[in-house]
Parts: sequence; C-alpha cells; structure tokens
Amino acid sequence: MPLDERTDLAGAARQVRGWLSPPTLVRGDGTARALLSFADPAGTLVLSALRAGPDGALIVRVSNPHSEEASGALRFARSIRDSRPLDLREGEVNLGNTGLDVLRTAAPLEITGDTATIRLQPYEIGTWVVSLAPDAARTYDGPRTNVRHVAHKRATAAHE
Repeated sequence: MPLDERTDLAGAARQVRGWLSPPTLVRGDGTARALLSFADPAGTLVLSALRAGPDGALIVRVSNPHSEEASGALRFARSIRDSRPLDLREGEVNLGNTGLDVLRTAAPLEITGDTATIRLQPYEIGTWVVSLAPDAARTYDGPRTNVRHVAHKRATAAHE
C-alpha cells in the first residue's frame, strides 16, 4: 500500500482492512442501510467484530491499536435501548483457559440516543452487547402481502 500526501497511515489501514474483510450477505428489500458507522470515519478506533447477539441484540467489538487512550462514537441506525460491557468470552464462562472467574471489561458505553461513545485504554479491546429500540417501520402488525399470490395475479392478468 503506497503512502503519499493523499493517504496517511490510518487511511491505508482502513483500505487494507476493506480488502481483507470477507464479503457480507444481507437479505432485505434491496435498500442500502447502514446498521452502524463511526461518527468520525477518520478516528483511530477499529471495529473488529459485529454479530447477532441474544434476543435480537448486537455484539459489538472495537479495538484501540494505539499506545494512547482513544475515544470515538458509533452511530446506530436506531436509538439504543441499553448496553453492557462483556469480557472477551462474551459471558461464556467455559471459554478460555484462564482460571479466572471474571476477565476485565472495557468501560461502559456512554449512550445518547442513537450514539454510543467509546473510551478505550491503549491496546484495549472492548466488547459490548447493544440492544436497539424497536424499528417503527417494522412494528406494523397489519395485513401482510403474499408475494406469490401477487405474482400469480399479475401473471394471470397478463394472459387475460
């Protein structure tokens, strides 16, 4: 990765991570959506994992790869209902061979609406379970359209 006056080290690291990241398969209606993003994309923190958690929550892991304390903010697509820090075992006490009951966790997230502020010590990895508020667009419980039925009606109407 060449570095020049247009590409600094942090920008080069983001590009390399983008190339090394596996492709993501997302199901939906084709509309592009960002589940979360860094409020400041040029920040020093690194999103290292995002996966489904218990009861519809998200497991978010962020690392600080630098020798100084760092902070940043993640902005979610919906308001954050609650969050709590986890150790690297994510509550699975049988994982790891440490002999310790509790491993150190990162500081709790500071929540304001849809934004979570993260503060990490040098070289620290923080893991949190984050529950988002219900999506108002998906809470409608009215009649649902049967896609096969609509397609059949359209095909039948085209032949009449």
